[in-house]
Amino acid sequence: MEFDRGLIEASFAMQYGIRLAKEDIAFGEFCRLLAGLTADTPLGRAVAVRAEADAARIKAFGANERELRRKWRNFRREQVLRSERDWDAEIEKLKSELSVFSENTL
Repeated sequence: MEFDRGLIEASFAMQYGIRLAKEDIAFGEFCRLLAGLTADTPLGRAVAVRAEADAARIKAFGANERELRRKWRNFRREQVLRSERDWDAEIEKLKSELSVFSENTL
């Protein structure tokens, strides 16, 4: 969500008139409102650009859409790489935590 903070803030202001930086709303309400954002908000438009699969439409994107898509793909790629790097460490941590159970059964 941090990646889209600006888009989320702009979308809440546009659709609901809520300034997230100035208003305190419960997390559950935030989630409901976030899920209700429409396609004509900044976040909605960004999601549409990111999710576009039609090669002809992608080719017709303007510079802003291409840049938005490039940044998103780089962000997602880094998340995958980070996940792969952390995978072994997480497995070892889990093995260590689970070994307590096997030690207690001896």
